[in-house]
Amino acid sequence: MPAVVDPTADAALLELLTTPEGRADPYPLYERIRERSPVLRSGAGPIVLTRYRDCLGALRNPRLGRGLVGPHAARNRGRLPGGADPELRRRYFERGRNSMLFTDPPEHTRLRRLVSRAFTPKRIEELRPSVVSTVDSIISRMEERVEVDVIAELAFPLPVSVIGELFDVPEGDRPSFQPLVRASTAGLEAFVDDAGLLAAMAARDQLHAYFVDLLAERRRAPADALLSGLAEARERDDALTDDEVISTSILLFAAGFETTTNLIGNGLLALLRNPLEFARLRQDRTLTSSAVEEILRYDSPVQVNARTALEPAEIDGEPVEP
Repeated sequence: MPAVVDPTADAALLELLTTPEGRADPYPLYERIRERSPVLRSGAGPIVLTRYRDCLGALRNPRLGRGLVGPHAARNRGRLPGGADPELRRRYFERGRNSMLFTDPPEHTRLRRLVSRAFTPKRIEELRPSVVSTVDSIISRMEERVEVDVIAELAFPLPVSVIGELFDVPEGDRPSFQPLVRASTAGLEAFVDDAGLLAAMAARDQLHAYFVDLLAERRRAPADALLSGLAEARERDDALTDDEVISTSILLFAAGFETTTNLIGNGLLALLRNPLEFARLRQDRTLTSSAVEEILRYDSPVQVNARTALEPAEIDGEPVEP
């Protein structure tokens, strides 16, 4: 189905990307776009997909990639009304050029292969007793209260504790990461203005400086933590550079708690609003894994993702040039 320009659908897209009301409840707007023009040629330029099948096809298409650094970055010049200057956005992505989040194959493949040497299932499984203990401790404190803020008491401290232990980040340093990560990841939003992007770059610089110091400390006193593992990750004659170790650490630390915090909040709210499903889950704990997957689909912490044609491609019958 060729992409079409539909003013009504385009207005709904602009509303959900740029207004507080649209961001707070995007689902009616998604539905309006999907009904009017499921493959939408937006006024800002990109083709917007809203059906699961189409989105999955785009994310799995090897001709499509990030295109955020390197030769394709200069072509990504689309700008929403009131959005950040494209050159400023390019500078933001260039600062993360050693991160898996911004790279395409073959560089992405290389980084992922080396990181997997340190980020192993065994290392994650070893955290299980600590995670269980942390959850038990948090819930015990919550049980003593009449009213609890789940985000502040559980959804943030739990994942930041787990990822902090994984990286051996001192406990006293962990709370300061929340505002820094929130500010730095604002640059990934589909809509961000110049001020937000400048704040994102400043926050990322602070995170970078912190992990430079932490990596130097771990080199002086190695620990059985992921940061040391990344620094030692090697395959044949290839290894991660210091900047790649630091960029990967920032990515994993941020991804390790920001999205998890939002998953816990979104998931609990969804279950409270659907008491029959909540009761079903309580009665049958074998549904836990599929429940997490369904919550991720139903009200995802990540609402928008972007891909760039790295070579001539086709999206639902629509030819797309690089």
